[in-house]
Amino acid sequence: MRSSHSRSSRRWIAVASVVAVGVIGWMFSRVLRGAEVDAASASVASPGDVSDTSVADLDHVAGSTAAERARVAESASSNALASTTDAAPVGPTLELRALRTASFESIPGVEFAYACTPADAPAPEHFWTWFMEGELETRIADRRKVAVADVEGRARIPIPPAGFVVIASAPGWWGMTTIESDPPPTIEITLHREREIAVVVVDGAGQPLGNVPVALRASYWGNANDRVRARTGAADGIAHLRHVESIFDQGSAQEWTVGLAVALVKPISAPIEPQKLPTEPVRLVMPQTGSCEVRLLDETGELSKDPFDVTLAASLPSTGDERERRRGNEREGATCYDVRDGVAVFPFVELGAEVFASARREGHWTSHTARGMGPKRAGEKAEVTLRLGTDVTTLVARLVDSAGAPIARRQVEVGLRVTGRREYRQMLGNPRTDENGSFRLDTNTRGNTQAGNTMVVKLESPRSGDLAQGSRDLPSPLPKGTYDLGDIVVEDLPAVFAGSVVDEAGTPAPQASINVRTHYVQDDNQPMEFGGADNWWAAARSDEQGHFEIRGKPTGDDFVLSAASGELRTVPFVARRGDQELVLRLTATGAITGRIVRDETAQGEMLTVQAARVGGEGGDGDENVQVASDGSFLMRRLLPGSYTLTLHDGMQWNELRQIPDVVVRANETTTDPRLDPLDLRGSHQVVHLTIVDDHGEPVKQGWFVRNFTDASGEEQQEYGPISNGKANVTHDGSGANVQIQAEGFCLLRLEKVIADQTVTLRRAPTVRIAVRPAPTLPGGAHLYVSLQPAASTDGEGGAWFDLDGNGEGQARMSGIGTMAVMFYVQVGGDENGTWQAVDGVDLKLDVVEAAGVQLFEIALDETKLAAAITQAQAQSQKQE
Repeated sequence: MRSSHSRSSRRWIAVASVVAVGVIGWMFSRVLRGAEVDAASASVASPGDVSDTSVADLDHVAGSTAAERARVAESASSNALASTTDAAPVGPTLELRALRTASFESIPGVEFAYACTPADAPAPEHFWTWFMEGELETRIADRRKVAVADVEGRARIPIPPAGFVVIASAPGWWGMTTIESDPPPTIEITLHREREIAVVVVDGAGQPLGNVPVALRASYWGNANDRVRARTGAADGIAHLRHVESIFDQGSAQEWTVGLAVALVKPISAPIEPQKLPTEPVRLVMPQTGSCEVRLLDETGELSKDPFDVTLAASLPSTGDERERRRGNEREGATCYDVRDGVAVFPFVELGAEVFASARREGHWTSHTARGMGPKRAGEKAEVTLRLGTDVTTLVARLVDSAGAPIARRQVEVGLRVTGRREYRQMLGNPRTDENGSFRLDTNTRGNTQAGNTMVVKLESPRSGDLAQGSRDLPSPLPKGTYDLGDIVVEDLPAVFAGSVVDEAGTPAPQASINVRTHYVQDDNQPMEFGGADNWWAAARSDEQGHFEIRGKPTGDDFVLSAASGELRTVPFVARRGDQELVLRLTATGAITGRIVRDETAQGEMLTVQAARVGGEGGDGDENVQVASDGSFLMRRLLPGSYTLTLHDGMQWNELRQIPDVVVRANETTTDPRLDPLDLRGSHQVVHLTIVDDHGEPVKQGWFVRNFTDASGEEQQEYGPISNGKANVTHDGSGANVQIQAEGFCLLRLEKVIADQTVTLRRAPTVRIAVRPAPTLPGGAHLYVSLQPAASTDGEGGAWFDLDGNGEGQARMSGIGTMAVMFYVQVGGDENGTWQAVDGVDLKLDVVEAAGVQLFEIALDETKLAAAITQAQAQSQKQE
């Protein structure tokens, strides 16, 4: 086993991918929904179409019986005959293929219902809004068209003229995906077991309440994100959260809950176990509420006509804590989507709460915010005014081509390129231009005052990657409010590569997907910088003659190219910039299947299998799949060769087991006896900790560190989150040695934890240091103090903070007892400054467990301080 501190850059890339997909990906799902669908793969995956995981029952995932397949086909066909089924398509078509989750079996007789983007909607992201609100099927019912799959689970439909959604369903199965434009020739839709969660909402007297929004939420590192919502019925107060199996398969979560999707100080929710859904409606009791109206005013003071998503969250009245204010947008709350008249009404808001309103445009990362007081009496309506641009810069620009024509109704990628001592790029958002080619982009970015700042606008195409680009220099810092950049000319980018894709017989392969990325060489001590200027990735698709062209403006000269078409792939290879006669030859692939057996305590944990091709040419990328709840997994489209398979804890990415020399052969599925099954019983167990404060309330957010010794005898550490008072800690059967940490609480160490238990954290004391007399520091110098447990060797339990001009500062401690005191002088800025310890200081102080601030006045030898300042200044001059 290796820890989360492994120095392998490949490991950190995988960790970042898992976290991004499982957490941040959904948080910004509305930002990303409108993005162009790239053709990196012939199959299409989406938030409702994740093909590598399942929580279905064992006998269903392992493969359906012939009787079940016949029943599905017969029932689905009957349903289709009762629907409006398309006649045989005429003209260009695309293929839809339905696959069963985890096993990837074809499902015969599936009904494909598809519908184009509404005329009043700019992009298919509206489909995802409707899905999240539980209204998708209802919204498209009057304009959907239907096709029925054959015995292989396939159907052909005319290529829609615009973006579209496809819903695939069969008795007991459901799946969906969306495509914006230029779809690939084959779209695979993974179907999941159809399950739902019923929720009943009542008032304090037990009477059902209608039209109340409830949500299925995923929590990770203390942040809860709504995955799907529904409203309660007027008569029975029951809401039905549908298609939850596809939600669970979208990624991991520290905790799943169902709760009221309204503005409450303390969330009202109930935990959910995906493997064992409740058979009766979950009961939630609504407190007394009023309502709140949020009014969005533009720069002229008028109600905004731009579309915004508006969220309202509630908290206890503010104590003036700036940190608490910044965290307002992390709270759970209610959301009104696509508000176009400047007024968002929230009918359920807890009484006596302070409310936090945030508004964000689709395709944007940044929110406009405002605070106010909510209703104080039942039935009362409060009002909050949110002035757009108060704390946000809104960049306004019009995009035109080289001939001066507006680039209308296109989604663009906008980023910031910073040049100076270190060049890097920052993503700003994905706005969409209007009919005049104009867009508005909200950002909190202020720019780097020590470097050049350039806004870069890109147009992308599934056919050639980055198609065109324009740029405009920005001032730094950017002013708040609206900043008009005028017209920006977007010009075609040069062709970096061109060539053709052929199959094994040398025949041109149309509609093949091509990937290209920067070829990087690094050692374990130099991890790749994410988002750096030298990391370029692009995708394209071959035309009917197999020809492709990739455009862009990358740095560097060496790039890794690969192609895929269905079950065929090419061996990745390194090519030089400017090669216009490349030939990418497809070859048949194979698969690996296996099954993981684990202890009962670990049944709910996400596991991931990673396959690394031994000796892969051109930096062959790793493949990753999640393990289904029954322990099965299937890795498809693997190039022939020898692979090393590594089983990871999907949440912390710790290596649990490694299996070398797994051989993959073309057109075969490998079943290695070491993987059928791979038995983790006794060597991978999970302890479920409940972490509470001194009042028995769950600690919302924190982290734990597990210390262990790996198989090679090396000391390792595993990090994991505390989310809403829950932490799941793995161990090898010998118990877990754990440090539990949370802001505002003392660090707690547990040794050899075997059983589930509740842990109570102590409130952290606050220590204030006052240097007397107050030290005199030259300009550009700062004084810091370090408090560390005198008996500790790891530095845990202490604090580090700076002192103000009066020689005073304070911090919350994560431990109590005798603390050793050290002072440090800093000269220069945080990035390029020099540090020097004040030598000869031997001070100790005793921190006790007590409420309030513990004040310590310390006399600091001025001669020793002056010596440290002189040394720091000398080091700073040498660096310059």
